[in-house]
Amino acid sequence: MYPHHEDDARFPTRPEVEPPRAADDGLHTTVMAMWIAHLVGVFTNGLGNVVAVAIAYVKREDAHGTIYADHFAKAIRYFWIAAGIYVVGWVLVFVVVGALVLLGLSIWVLIFSIRGILRTRDRRPYGP
Repeated sequence: MYPHHEDDARFPTRPEVEPPRAADDGLHTTVMAMWIAHLVGVFTNGLGNVVAVAIAYVKREDAHGTIYADHFAKAIRYFWIAAGIYVVGWVLVFVVVGALVLLGLSIWVLIFSIRGILRTRDRRPYGP
């Protein structure tokens, strides 16, 4: 359709993120455990989420340059957003709206955790 030379810099032939390497199998398992811990956090009043973010902070340097780096970055970001919403939800519980905020937060955590599990299973970056 659009002829171009293979060495043309405008048409990179390598993907931005390297494909999984054999050494990434350990990271794959760690990332899967992290997302499952986030999922469990919904049912343990946030304890699983604390475990998940601890895993993310400890292992994120090991994942540099792999597809899993994005997973760790998103897990850390979403933890801090969720922690803020959690505090606001508990403050608002006294005016009834907080229960809805906490319910919405639980649904959101379920969604991003399941998405993380599915993306990890497929060995893909978490994405936007």
